[in-house]
Amino acid sequence: MMRKSETDTKFSYDCIIALNKTTHTIDWHFPFEESGLGTNVPKLAGDKLYQLDTADTLHIFKNILI
Repeated sequence: MMRKSETDTKFSYDCIIALNKTTHTIDWHFPFEESGLGTNVPKLAGDKLYQLDTADTLHIFKNILI
């Protein structure tokens, strides 16, 4: 993950991805364009993925690919 500065020519937003282990392709992604992830680690419980961003907003993703 990288943060864009005024001199950056390449950058990416913090995001969560689902990587297909068979095809080695990204099946799903969610970019955090307004805030970052910092050191917050996603938590998986059942069919839900919980992610806290740097603005202290809890994102809950249901029926994720597992």
